[in-house]
Amino acid sequence: MLGKKLLLTLASDERHFKAARALFAEYAKIPGFAEAYAGSYADELQNLRRDYTPPDGRLYLVFTGGQPAGCIAMRRFDEGRCEMKRLFVSPQYRGQNIGVVLVRQILNDARESGYTSVVLSSLESMKTAHALFRRVGFKKINPPEASAPAGREDAAYFEKQL
Repeated sequence: MLGKKLLLTLASDERHFKAARALFAEYAKIPGFAEAYAGSYADELQNLRRDYTPPDGRLYLVFTGGQPAGCIAMRRFDEGRCEMKRLFVSPQYRGQNIGVVLVRQILNDARESGYTSVVLSSLESMKTAHALFRRVGFKKINPPEASAPAGREDAAYFEKQL
């Protein structure tokens, strides 16, 4: 669970979306990210409200001391599936279980929204994230259609049935 100083927040106003863009910018500095997601990332940043708000999507932030510490998002992928996106915890806040809390929140929201499974893509180098995904029940899969970065050798794909 989150400690007393950490606040899980569903993004709903411009302050939240501004904080999300700052975390996404930090996320984009991960080695290999720019090469893998260059085409879709700019559009994503411009359309956070379109992609990551109810009824089909969500964007959560964790704040500590008023500062953004982490984020996660989901959006509709196809008829029965959603895609989990942008799980990120700033390095200075890691080790506090924030990632697990964020993933579980998205899984709960996906289930409540009627999705039957959650898919995600990740860079192969993100081994710590992969361990978290497996711990909460994701299984490695072949690249789903319409996935970005589709078919990249440096990408890993996961799915969890709900």
